[in-house]
Amino acid sequence: MRGMKMVLIALAALAAACGTNPPHDDPSAAARSLAQAERAFAARSVRENARAAFLAHFASDGMLVRNGWTAAMPALEAQGVAPLVLDWHPVYVEAARSGDLGLSTGPWTLTPRDPARHVGHGQFVSVWRREHGQWKVMADIGISHPEPALEDAALETRVAQGGCASAESLEQAEARFSALAQGEDVRSALHALAASGLRFYREGAPPRLGLEAVLASGAAEASARRYSAQGARVAQSGELGFTSGSYAGVRDAEHGAWLRVWRCEPGGWRVALDITNAMR
Repeated sequence: MRGMKMVLIALAALAAACGTNPPHDDPSAAARSLAQAERAFAARSVRENARAAFLAHFASDGMLVRNGWTAAMPALEAQGVAPLVLDWHPVYVEAARSGDLGLSTGPWTLTPRDPARHVGHGQFVSVWRREHGQWKVMADIGISHPEPALEDAALETRVAQGGCASAESLEQAEARFSALAQGEDVRSALHALAASGLRFYREGAPPRLGLEAVLASGAAEASARRYSAQGARVAQSGELGFTSGSYAGVRDAEHGAWLRVWRCEPGGWRVALDITNAMR
């Protein structure tokens, strides 16, 4: 189940938030406007249906996970309207100082219109880009878990600081992460390259927050993974980026899609969020 969202908001507020670039003297405006865009996206899903909302808010070249990464627009146009209500809201939003790239994540709830069917829960992770004053979803991935998690968490917004400048440097960081994960294990890669405030998402469990908590819990795989990257994108201001692709176990059969959000910190690129979505 993909990561999905909710919260009603007036369309006028979205137009005001997304119609102009964030002021240079208020970098936090980018994160706030992204949170408003996420809420408006969710509101349309509840008001109309998920298909209509996704078609309206995804970039023309956006990607989502449907048993692996898939071009969003063709997949959405081909699907019907399901008898359910998809509801979500952001609890963590981070944007680049340049206001052109950002991350939004939080809990989703899937409620079938048939009351006899089970309500689903999980977390979404969406990467957005801003062009011509509008936020659009570039990449969307999520996990499901049996019980609600982070439903009552207060919204946290953050503007990334620093600047590692180039997609090439991010690709090098991703290559190092991949080499450690394949030659040793995922824990080793995270220990070397994750930010202290790491957000860690795996299917079937609520998010683990903080690198120490991730490593102490055993949630990070103590097994090798081979990651295949599809590319990297870095914000214009150079301090926030993301990589994504497919993965497979080196010594087990698990495989699926992954996404990492990277933040430039004093020591270089660090993983701010790591999520995998295993194929079934």
